[in-house]
Amino acid sequence: MTFQRTRVFNNGNSQAVRIPQALRLDAAEVEICRAENGDLIIRPLPVRRGDALLAVLQQFDDPEFIAELEQNPREQTPMQDRPPTLATTPVPSWSICLIPTSSSIY
Repeated sequence: MTFQRTRVFNNGNSQAVRIPQALRLDAAEVEICRAENGDLIIRPLPVRRGDALLAVLQQFDDPEFIAELEQNPREQTPMQDRPPTLATTPVPSWSICLIPTSSSIY
């Protein structure tokens, strides 16, 4: 790990650190904490994917999109009758665990 020297300056009521271009962060926000030894740890926060999802979902409010859906509705096939599986069988609120034993153990 190589270290670079940079400067610390005041920005309003906060203290700021100039980050050299070689160490530039690809993030709009970071989290910062002080380690037990006094070092500052700065971690970039991931992009808020929920914001991007909400932006895409808001496009469904477009009247043209809704009109297109109403003109060309997809035909859905009817549900198939299938025997129940473990995933669809109700689970009791109690359970018993059976552990196989060998007579040679005792």
